[in-house]
Amino acid sequence: MTTRTQDEFVPQMANLELLGGVSFHKGCYPGQEVVARTQHLGKTKRRMLLARIVGATPAPGDPLFSEDLGDQGERHDRQCRARARRRCDVLAVVHAPSAAASTVHLGSLTAPRCASGPCPTPCRDLQLFHLLPRAGDDSALRAAVDAMQQAVAQETGVVGRLLRRADDPTTWMEVYEPVRDAPRFERSLAAAVARFELGRLLAANAQRHVERFVAAH
Repeated sequence: MTTRTQDEFVPQMANLELLGGVSFHKGCYPGQEVVARTQHLGKTKRRMLLARIVGATPAPGDPLFSEDLGDQGERHDRQCRARARRRCDVLAVVHAPSAAASTVHLGSLTAPRCASGPCPTPCRDLQLFHLLPRAGDDSALRAAVDAMQQAVAQETGVVGRLLRRADDPTTWMEVYEPVRDAPRFERSLAAAVARFELGRLLAANAQRHVERFVAAH
């Protein structure tokens, strides 16, 4: 980030939330309201992509133009790394629909093309654990899960959530994402489950059932 591009981006434009680099549970920090609104109410239209420009050497902050938007420029080149003479790989924040379906140029519509890769997808492993609490022990199980998730978050950085099934309030679900180091996370979670004795708070013969999801490519 340079002085020319300072204050041009929210974290989602730099894909930080896809990497688990933004907390939506902590506060307060400058710009938190805008970041949270973008995450929960809107859609990030601009994304950082790895792109290649041949025939020009851009500077941070140089505008990009796409054929589908005409003269509407995007001042969002971020970094440039020369690979060969007059050929640069750049990190560019661009209008995602334009990158996917149109042609993006550096500086003007007649200038060299900015060829980019696909828009990023979340790099994450989503893990779900289904719980069936023992009758009458809802509050005890909730307290135990809260304590367990806090311990896991402190050790791994993965913040868990506890949900109830809408059509069956006796079925609960733990949700953990993003999980980037699955073996380490699972070791920490198993130790925390044993430490806080979740097994004794489940219904008879009930077990924690796990499901794992990764991004579709």
